[in-house]
Formats: sequence, C-alpha cells, structure tokens
Amino acid sequence: MNNAPSNIDIRNPKSDGELIALRAMRRQELLGEIPTPNSQLHVDPKDLVEGAITLAAYDPDGTIVSTVRLMSIEEDDSVYEINRMVTRESYRGRGIGTTVLTEGEKRAIAQGARAFVLDSRRDARAFYARAGYWPTGRTSVLENGDVNHIMVKEVKGQ
Repeated sequence: MNNAPSNIDIRNPKSDGELIALRAMRRQELLGEIPTPNSQLHVDPKDLVEGAITLAAYDPDGTIVSTVRLMSIEEDDSVYEINRMVTRESYRGRGIGTTVLTEGEKRAIAQGARAFVLDSRRDARAFYARAGYWPTGRTSVLENGDVNHIMVKEVKGQ
C-alpha cells in the first residue's frame, strides 16, 4: 500500500473557514463545478453531526488535497457510510487518498464501526477494491443520471 508523502498533514478541519474550503473543494472535484467563492458557501451540516468523522489532507501551503466523511447509518450505528471521498486530480496516485481513507476507517473503528458501506463512481471502484471493499451488485442512480456502485467492507477481527 502507498503511504502519503510525509509533508501531507491529515487532520480534522479546525474552523468553519476550513470546512467551507473543504466543501468548495468537494464541489469542484466531485461535481466539476467552477470554483465558488467561499463567501457564497456555508458549512455542510453533515460535517457537524455528532459522531461524524470529517478528515482532510493538507499540503504544506494549507491547500486541501483530499477529504473523506464517515458517519454511522441510522439503522445500525456499527455500520459507517463513507461519503465525500475525493482527492484532487493532480494529487492522485501518491497514496494520499488511501491514507485518508485508512485513517477515517481507524477512527470509525475506535467509535465502534464493524462494517463500511459506500457508493462508488465507476472510475473509483478499483481504488476501493484495493482498500478491501467489494461490490454488492447494487447501484444507485444520481439526479444527473450517473450510476454509482454500492460497495461494502467488514472490519476484520470483529
């Protein structure tokens, strides 16, 4: 497994400003939006839910280069949904996303996670497969018509 470069800082965002910058990065990378001025955005309320794990990877100049959010699902608090996982395209292939995902999983396991579930874009399925996720054969269709593939992973030794 690749490890992120040592000059990448992986941590929880420390302020509303960082959470807003995180949301802007997600929107740009996941939705292909033209960057929106941070002054026109607000904090994603799901990042503030008690028990939610929101992580970001920062390069040395403070730019957010990768992020993930994990939350327990309503039906079973030992199952965590992984969403908003994204790494800036120019930083992919360096192990940063893998390290962010692994750190998020570790924190969720410390909170009682026994399994993980996620919706994966087609182009990200191999990334998640390398991290131990497998496809369920189920899909979800987004409002824009894109099809995501539902993948799961059980925590070993539980």
